[in-house]
Amino acid sequence: MRRTISHVDNFAHCFGLLTMNPGDDRKLWIYGYVRYMDGLSTGERKYGWARQYDPILSTVSRKFRFAHVNKSGYNYAD
Repeated sequence: MRRTISHVDNFAHCFGLLTMNPGDDRKLWIYGYVRYMDGLSTGERKYGWARQYDPILSTVSRKFRFAHVNKSGYNYAD
């Protein structure tokens, strides 16, 4: 089964679809964050992450697998 990955650029009119299988050797990064309120603090908290697609691990497992990006500014929590 092929999975579709969508991408929206900074410009609303630029939208693309990429279809790939686990093991494809294309570069793919996922960035994201979650803002949330917990019961322990009075303010909003933020958790951010970055992952990079791992084609070798994806080939072995036959599922999409992503590695943690260990660079300054990624994978943080307030």
